[in-house]
Amino acid sequence: MGLHGPAWACMGLLANVSCQLSIPVCWNLQTEQYETTQENIFRLYLPNQSYTYDLIVVNTGFHDLQVCDEVEYGRSVQHYFNQISTYAKAHGSTVMFVSLTRVMENKVPQEWKNATSNKRVQMFNAKARTACQALNLHFIDMYSLSRMVPDSLFSDAIHIGNVLNIYYTWASRLIWMTYEMLLTEP
Repeated sequence: MGLHGPAWACMGLLANVSCQLSIPVCWNLQTEQYETTQENIFRLYLPNQSYTYDLIVVNTGFHDLQVCDEVEYGRSVQHYFNQISTYAKAHGSTVMFVSLTRVMENKVPQEWKNATSNKRVQMFNAKARTACQALNLHFIDMYSLSRMVPDSLFSDAIHIGNVLNIYYTWASRLIWMTYEMLLTEP
């Protein structure tokens, strides 16, 4: 799935973290109790598991640029983070949001040019950062990190290619170093 899906959680090698939940972008889970996938996952599915997550790493995807305006995205991400935060507080989990990366605007297909730009990515990231701050969730600024990635490593407009796995190595190290620092804070 990569880093661009509605949620992914707990990936890594820390001794006290041994879990993984990955939700595909096309997965839609609605029940009689809750109408959104996020509500069903964080209110119904995860609380009924025999384990908990120490670290939950989430993001939203570039697909949201295509289907949401900034106002709708702000409301949706706030709702999404509320679900995650409620679960995390009840189970002692740390939550990190991984922001959207930059896009290669010259490679964006013509039909998506109005929706997919670095300006919009930054607006969406700002909405997510505000929502994170309101709930004391950790915001990982992947946009800034992606600005250091050479254009030649992009496989298309939004996906940083798997050339030597450099970017994803940086990204995972940043997440784990941040988590380790949080664990050692007094």
